Amino acid sequence: MQKIYNAMTTNQKIEEAKFFLDHIKFYQPDISIVKFYFSAYLGAIQSIPDYILNEANQIFELGLPENETWYDWNFEKKAKVVSDKGSKNALRYYKWWKAITTSHDSSAVGKVFRNIRNMDMHKKKQKPIFNVLVLPKDSFDDEKSHKIIVEVTNDGDVTSLDDLLLNVGKQHHLDAFNKIRKEKKRVFATDLKFKPYLQIEGLPNFGSLDEACDIWIQVMEHIVNISRQMFQEHKQGLVIKTGLG
Repeated sequence: MQKIYNAMTTNQKIEEAKFFLDHIKFYQPDISIVKFYFSAYLGAIQSIPDYILNEANQIFELGLPENETWYDWNFEKKAKVVSDKGSKNALRYYKWWKAITTSHDSSAVGKVFRNIRNMDMHKKKQKPIFNVLVLPKDSFDDEKSHKIIVEVTNDGDVTSLDDLLLNVGKQHHLDAFNKIRKEKKRVFATDLKFKPYLQIEGLPNFGSLDEACDIWIQVMEHIVNISRQMFQEHKQGLVIKTGLG
């Protein structure tokens, strides 16, 4: 994993990710705009573990350069040197950092975010999936919506929602809803309403795009908060608690 650092801090990276997420929330479901903020969000959010590791480099005074490229194994190598001299906190922290970032990266959500980020950097820009939820206009609370996945061009163009419902068969959806309503002895639906929303490819059951992005920010903030608790213990001259034994 490559590390490239500049004057930006961990906190600024978190705020940057939140800034792009705010814009995703504001502009969705306009995928022609959202796709750019989503790409920027990916770059910001995936770099947060790297920035907190550089923060640890400063806290443990390992001396890795701020203006040059280095890797996490460089941190480990330096941490082993100071550990052999009696200061074991840097190595303890690194082992925890490596374990938690590996764990998150290998989780279902982490794999998707990592793969999307890698594809975004090296192959093609990633576009969220554009969905439309269809319900009767006079829907009941227990009626389940129909989900339609909309084809999106490379330019982010989508079919108009009116044309979309016409193309997928408005009557087909009404018939499906009314079949259930007939069984429940309810008045038949005569018209439909629809709600467009975006999702991340590979996470169809993980909520909307902004919900998934928001959760991933919370995951990154958790790593940062736990890290800083360890940094504080180190400053107090304590052996940091990592939960790794």
